[in-house]
Amino acid sequence: MKMIFVRRRGLGHSSTKGLVQELHDLGITASIWRNDQRIPQELTQDETVAVRWGCSSTLPLSTRGVLNKASGIHSVNDKMGFLKTLDESPLQKGLLPVLTTAHTPLEIPPVEKWVVRPRHHSQGRNLHVVTSENVMGSLMRMEHGYARPLVQKKAEYRVYVVDGRVVNVARKTPGNPDDVAWNVAQGGRFDNVRWGDWPINVVDLACSVFPYTGLNFSGIDVMVDENDEAWFIEANSAPSLPFNSDGSTTYRHKCMAKALAYSVLENKGMLEYQQGEGYRGYIHPALGV
Repeated sequence: MKMIFVRRRGLGHSSTKGLVQELHDLGITASIWRNDQRIPQELTQDETVAVRWGCSSTLPLSTRGVLNKASGIHSVNDKMGFLKTLDESPLQKGLLPVLTTAHTPLEIPPVEKWVVRPRHHSQGRNLHVVTSENVMGSLMRMEHGYARPLVQKKAEYRVYVVDGRVVNVARKTPGNPDDVAWNVAQGGRFDNVRWGDWPINVVDLACSVFPYTGLNFSGIDVMVDENDEAWFIEANSAPSLPFNSDGSTTYRHKCMAKALAYSVLENKGMLEYQQGEGYRGYIHPALGV
């Protein structure tokens, strides 16, 4: 069995390179195909599993299997559409009101400030904070945009989920805490959170949202407000895995590699999580806990 990561130019270079290194250490042959280059022979072989890293390019029909189907990537990349999907789901927690131009001023919830964004966005860009009085005007000017209430957050996390179980939790440390979007691409860093320190309401929300992504793996972003309430931000189909400053792979690379290998070799599909049991109820079995 072989694994080949499918990525596009400018996305996932360090993430996929680090995963390939870790998979090799696990005895699994892995490589990378950038979609603007010639299709490698491995991708046409029956024993190859393709792993889409935020890339929905057409793949050869002979590929044995695919982790992260194109339909799931399209779903979560449509930020507004995915939020509306969650809004129509049975989820009763961690969701904020979503405004679009389909609403009228009489339908606007009594929220002081709103965050307005385009339907598709990434890396903390194209974000505007407006008052309730100006939110509909801002939406009208931003074609296909949406708005959500501004949350005064005290913490933000990325929860790395594979097949419904958590492999890593990272706390975001922003370059500027006053920024609305705490994005590593805009400065700042990810700090690993030890298993016993996982915020259970955060990982529980991430695992609750994950099945709606249609993905095999995702980085689920969750923020925590001043009252310790957890709120869903977005799901990522290409969750960043940067190297250490010395160029070595990180603990996060190792965890993701083990979970992806488990997903392919064990082929057990969606794994159930156990609420109320601390981190042990949510952690991925590939980590040996």
